[in-house]
Amino acid sequence: MLVRATKTIVQRNRNVSLLRRSMAKWTFNSSSMHDPTNEGKRKKWQAEDDMDIQRVTKYAIIHNLVKQQTITIENVVPWFLNAMPEAYFRQVDEATRLDHLRAIAALRDANVEMDMNLRTTLADGRRVLTFIRPCSRRGKLLSLLNDIPWDHNTTGHLPLSRVNTFVAEDDSMSLSMFTYGYQKLELIDVELCGNHLLQYADGIMSGQIENVNGLDLKFLEREKVMDYLHKCGENYISRSDPARFFKQREMYESVSGTENVATSMEKAVGIEELGNCYWVDMAVTNSLPQFSLEHAVRVLNFNNFEVVRTHVDVVKDGANGKVTHLRLVARPLDTEVEPNDEDNARMLRQLKRMKWLDPYTTTLALDRYPNLLSLRMAEVITASAALLHPIMTKQNPVIYSKGRILEYLTSKRHIAYSAEVAKLFSNRFDPDGPLTDVEFHSECARLREEIKGNVEDSVAVELLCKMIDIIAHTLKTNLFMNDRYALSLRLDPEIMFGQDDNRERPFGVIFIHGRRFNGYHVRFRDIARGKTITFQ
Repeated sequence: MLVRATKTIVQRNRNVSLLRRSMAKWTFNSSSMHDPTNEGKRKKWQAEDDMDIQRVTKYAIIHNLVKQQTITIENVVPWFLNAMPEAYFRQVDEATRLDHLRAIAALRDANVEMDMNLRTTLADGRRVLTFIRPCSRRGKLLSLLNDIPWDHNTTGHLPLSRVNTFVAEDDSMSLSMFTYGYQKLELIDVELCGNHLLQYADGIMSGQIENVNGLDLKFLEREKVMDYLHKCGENYISRSDPARFFKQREMYESVSGTENVATSMEKAVGIEELGNCYWVDMAVTNSLPQFSLEHAVRVLNFNNFEVVRTHVDVVKDGANGKVTHLRLVARPLDTEVEPNDEDNARMLRQLKRMKWLDPYTTTLALDRYPNLLSLRMAEVITASAALLHPIMTKQNPVIYSKGRILEYLTSKRHIAYSAEVAKLFSNRFDPDGPLTDVEFHSECARLREEIKGNVEDSVAVELLCKMIDIIAHTLKTNLFMNDRYALSLRLDPEIMFGQDDNRERPFGVIFIHGRRFNGYHVRFRDIARGKTITFQ
């Protein structure tokens, strides 16, 4: 042992001696080391030529940037894979995910806010606009929808065909993708990309898979499934969960060939990472996808829900047009309060009505007075304002113009009284418990007295009191019908005439108030072969 150790020490000494002799052959310049007295002097190894200096500087900057980007990417990739929801990896292809990763890494590397827009052109000519935003604050998606370019009247316009919105599980950012242009459906091998859907349908038909959702078996026959798949886009087919796909197909069948809207809401399962969430599904016929999504988001925000995930697809409906499928994941803003069935049913009614409501009506309820008015009350106010114009304009066409009437009834000083009158209208015709004649006339007298005692403007007083007269002269209304396209009032014709007007009174007058129109149906007998219909 001792002999071995001695040999090792001798060998080490020989190696050190050889190293010293080799170093003696080198001539060192003191300037090659750090010397405070020579900091301003040029080093021998420094480049003198300008081109060499630029080249060295360029490579130094590239090296620093690559090194910093590498560090950033090493941090971003694990976070991205853990933070993005499972649906994102199912719905978005790998090439697009890499584009998103590069954009996010660039934002992180530049140390700027997570705010970027990407524009991509696909191989088949479709365009994809991607919006990366800091977080999913309430109203963020709605603001984004308002910022989307509106180029429907320009050459080369492509219609919006698909929307996907995802929120990182740590709420650090949201990513929204808007696809413009339709796929050529004849080029899609639906049997290949929809194989999982066909297997699911065959499994239920054969009894191998339990029909837990109570799907109608007639829509699961292979021939009918294939026929429906030929109307859908490839992404919608290949990236949809079978159970939800066939439920949405049933909603499609319920509105196909009509102008109706189908809605559904249920507790979400399998996405516990998002918390207490609900699936909100809609099938909207012949409506621009951008408007359909905007309407849905506005109603959900109005009812204190935030939208954390969206999927929008357009399905052909033959000669009738198209059906827009909206699949939203919504989360209550108050996580401690569970929405009750009554509130959810009211919200679904509002979602159905949004397609047919006048923009001023929705603005009045959702934007200007969300804590005072419901959509139904706002619709009654705007309808009353439209009906007041032909009644009051005979007195003074300037004071009682359409715009001034609406301004009087919806101003901050008078909106509370307009809301009271609208509520009276609703209570008068509520099918679950309408006001009796005695109760109604008593409430009318109370409201008139309150208006005359508190409202200073005489024009506003006259308009509000005339609103009460309209209710008294309304014989029937479709206010509480769920599938109506407009608000209709069957009126006592006397409301349209002044006290000194001796002209013949028609048998019936029906007033219709809808999205950007008002109509009048006038007839002079119960069953009239001729009639007068006027639209504004």
